[in-house]
Amino acid sequence: MKLKKLLEINAMCEEQQGGHKESIPWDVQESFDYDSNNLGLTDILEMDIVHFVRAFKLLNKKTIDYNLNAVRPSKVALNLIAGKLHIAVNELEEYINNE
Repeated sequence: MKLKKLLEINAMCEEQQGGHKESIPWDVQESFDYDSNNLGLTDILEMDIVHFVRAFKLLNKKTIDYNLNAVRPSKVALNLIAGKLHIAVNELEEYINNE
């Protein structure tokens, strides 16, 4: 079942339960394209719920992987920092020994 239809059903159920009409929020009604490897650009409201969940999981994994890699410094940067720390330690030892 498509997300658009599920949102409509949800709005009808909310109306029946509470006695007042719950409209679908405007930002959810807006079209938003997902770039699928298999289907190309697809409006998420026209996606089947299973396809949407899979796409969401894939995007979430990419975001987590990106964030983990963005935070982690490269080996070159770590070696540079380690070298500078080693020089600083040597200079500090010389300073302490000369006093």
